[in-house]
Amino acid sequence: MYKDLKNKITIVTGGAGGLGSDIVQEFCNNGSTVIIADNDELKSKKLEEKIKSKNQKAETYKLDVRNDKDIKFMCTY
Repeated sequence: MYKDLKNKITIVTGGAGGLGSDIVQEFCNNGSTVIIADNDELKSKKLEEKIKSKNQKAETYKLDVRNDKDIKFMCTY
């Protein structure tokens, strides 16, 4: 994957799920701040806490990709 993502922000939709959480962690390991965009707030928060415990940067954002309003709001976030 990418080597230096310091000062970059990555949005991962479905970021709290199995494959999504692996992708989130990989981007964090490479220095990116990751927005965990998922409709499962509990899983998202747990993953955010895990990442922050390793002094990496992540934030959660409740997102349902089927909802146009969620998508538009996220783009202004």
